[in-house]
Amino acid sequence: MADIKTFIIEARAKGLSDEQIRQALMTQGWDTSVVEVGLSGLDVPVADKASESISKQAASPDQRPSLHPLMAALHHVLLWFFTASSTVTIASVVASLAGVTISPTALSTMIAITVITFTPYAIFFILYLVQSRRKPGLVPGKVWSIITICLHSIGAMIAAITLVVSLINSGEWTVMLSALLILGLDLLVVLTYSFAAFTPMKLALPRKIVTLSYLPLLFILFGILFVMSVLQLGPARHDEQVRKDLAATAQKVVTYARDKNELPKNGSDVIVGKDIRYTYKTKTTYELCGTFQVSSKKSSPYTSYGSSRQMSDDYVYETEFEATAPGEQCFTLTSSTLDTTQNSLYY
Repeated sequence: MADIKTFIIEARAKGLSDEQIRQALMTQGWDTSVVEVGLSGLDVPVADKASESISKQAASPDQRPSLHPLMAALHHVLLWFFTASSTVTIASVVASLAGVTISPTALSTMIAITVITFTPYAIFFILYLVQSRRKPGLVPGKVWSIITICLHSIGAMIAAITLVVSLINSGEWTVMLSALLILGLDLLVVLTYSFAAFTPMKLALPRKIVTLSYLPLLFILFGILFVMSVLQLGPARHDEQVRKDLAATAQKVVTYARDKNELPKNGSDVIVGKDIRYTYKTKTTYELCGTFQVSSKKSSPYTSYGSSRQMSDDYVYETEFEATAPGEQCFTLTSSTLDTTQNSLYY
């Protein structure tokens, strides 16, 4: 009968270390004490079938044990949902930091979706790590890992192309930063699953380092983004309310002009919100000012900046009021009710 000793002799002749032989034997379920006795040189008889199975395991890393198919499927599908939502969240958070007007509700929703998709995925990945301690060489689903690596490689290429094009064309820093972060996320996934699913037993230590470092690196990346987004939510919420108050004040001026056939001389009857200031200019024009906490980027070719363009107060939208810098911003409006010589801006 073949025995562990014979297998160990053959494995050593192939250049395998005792640690590799030990892991191969333990992966097949051999008791630690039996393995140690075999490595010490004592005879321990074993069945031919078991010895052949172990020999295959040492010779071919593709035969390593894998997660249960259902668990592997859930593991990877949750990963795809998480990285997809993360990509959108990264772009949105970076854009909002640069002043692009993004609704606080929309930003909060994106962050919530990322957290909700990350939590179960992290649990499944931790369960994989726990099982891999009991079964060294455990694979998180070979076919699923191939699909994951392919999808995220495509994502990494798209992010890299976007980054390079932005650098060549001296594009906006927000696009470059978003592309860089998304590229880093995709490469991290590709590296982790390449090591987890396809590295041979001789690279057990690098494989272990990569898989154990994966979740902490994700926590750091999204922890920074979460803190930045939370810091951004307060000012964004304030400025959104200022824009709403400016639009509501303009609407009250329209109503006042229709009822009185003149513009109010002071703002006591029309001002909505504590950060809004009304100034009577002429019989047909007036000025509305609001105090903003962050600057906003132009989100439409029809958006007005400050008093650089005179707006009609007919159908005034919140997006008309964008700040070029933190602080008070003023907007000159023409009464659509009293100035009959001008057509409505949105007619």
